[in-house]
Amino acid sequence: MKTKHLLSALTIAVISTPIHAAESYWRYGFSQNHHSGNDGSFTAPPGVAADVKNVALDKGTQLNIAVGTNMGKRLRVEAELAHSFATRVGSNGNLVSATATAPVSLEGEVTRTALFANAIFDLGDSAQPGLTPFATIGLGMSQNTISELTLIASPNHINFDDSDTMELAWKAELGATWRTANNVLIDFSANYFDAGEAETDKTVFSSALGSLAELDKPFVVDIVGMNYGISVRVPF
Repeated sequence: MKTKHLLSALTIAVISTPIHAAESYWRYGFSQNHHSGNDGSFTAPPGVAADVKNVALDKGTQLNIAVGTNMGKRLRVEAELAHSFATRVGSNGNLVSATATAPVSLEGEVTRTALFANAIFDLGDSAQPGLTPFATIGLGMSQNTISELTLIASPNHINFDDSDTMELAWKAELGATWRTANNVLIDFSANYFDAGEAETDKTVFSSALGSLAELDKPFVVDIVGMNYGISVRVPF
């Protein structure tokens, strides 16, 4: 009899225990990239070299869309697509030849589209109204496109062909989720990102030569920096 009562009590306890249901969601975001700079150089025949300092990208706009699910009270996983619109490349440096050194400027654009797999760790109970901090680590691939890149050393210039580079990308992020009284989830975040490099083809057009020339190595623009954003989560 006691065993029967104990089994009944355990059954009632299991049935009445709340089960955390996985909640899936869409996340739509808008953010701004602040890029770091890098130095670049190349050499093209006949003995012309460019040493370009602090090749930097302007601030850029990025749109994000992600689909995710809660794996528990503190863990979420996402698949995220991020697209950064055309960002201007700019720099100044020196063009060095056998006979002279002249000032040079660099102009062009970089765009990128990245796909991330994210793991998000909520550092509190995001089911409660108010702010809940979180940390994110993301790993993926980024297609970096460099276009309309021109090196200008008046009155001459070097035109680079448009090119795409597929690179490993990662990010580390800290943020906070604000759950409003009507259960709208708004994420505020800041992350450090490294999307690899955007590199040119080796074949360029040189106005000084009036023909195509071959570089000894591609010209490279690093795509790293900080990203600051806001996004909204919509459950489904």
